[in-house]
Amino acid sequence: MAYARTSIERNRFAGSLRLVFQHVDALIVPVYNFQSPTWSELEQILDTDVLRLCRFTMPFNASGSPSVTFPVGFSEVDRPVA
Repeated sequence: MAYARTSIERNRFAGSLRLVFQHVDALIVPVYNFQSPTWSELEQILDTDVLRLCRFTMPFNASGSPSVTFPVGFSEVDRPVA
């Protein structure tokens, strides 16, 4: 039953996004709200808080909307920011 409800909500969200894209060409959202993690930081995040990695991109992945990530600069320790 929970899967069915989740599927309905996902489809409803996807439909809402289709309506949005009738009026706009693109949405610009960050990938992370922190600098790109190192491999060791990534492993720790995957073990403790995977949602932190996909908080901003998950809705678009779930809706089946196409997305692309662009680097927009570098952090103060020369890691890419997207």
